[in-house]
Amino acid sequence: MQEKVEDKYVNSFIAIFFPIFYCIIDGLGTFLDAVVLEKIPEASANVAYEYTFCTLAVCLFFYLVFVKKTKFSLPTEGPKFIAAVCETIGQFTYIYAIGANAVASAPLISSYCLFSVI
Repeated sequence: MQEKVEDKYVNSFIAIFFPIFYCIIDGLGTFLDAVVLEKIPEASANVAYEYTFCTLAVCLFFYLVFVKKTKFSLPTEGPKFIAAVCETIGQFTYIYAIGANAVASAPLISSYCLFSVI
């Protein structure tokens, strides 16, 4: 059963603007990743990205537990852990693909969001 979505999210400027804006930011991010990978090795870049994600995850965990008083149960969090592992694997392959041949891989990697919008 699907939820009823407000009309402003379906038939408005916002409904078109945000996906296109996301495509632009994602493409810019992929370009900047290629620039960074020209300066440092893939392994170092990957470690830096993963430490960044880990730092944000720890900060958000403390915010949710101590500020928002959210209760966590490990059995119900299983899908989120699987998603985190898949994200890490995806980040690893992404970095090495961009590092190996940015000219060929960057347009392919960035095109997924374009197809998502379509």
